[in-house]
Amino acid sequence: MYVIPFCMGPLGSPLSRYGVQITDSEYVVVNTRIMTRMGQEVMPYLQKKSYVKCIHTVGAPLSGGKRQLVAL
Repeated sequence: MYVIPFCMGPLGSPLSRYGVQITDSEYVVVNTRIMTRMGQEVMPYLQKKSYVKCIHTVGAPLSGGKRQLVAL
């Protein structure tokens, strides 16, 4: 499991939005790093402002002949 503090926008900007995401996917961590500012530098802003609580999971790994259901 990964806990990701992130900021959408420049740190400290009144237009930026903050969040904390919990995920079990390394892919999500890497892409969040590309799209946002994340890590220790975000932590002081989480204490000062409201933030979005996010959760993401890939679910249980598929085994044997099981098929993945895809919702469109």
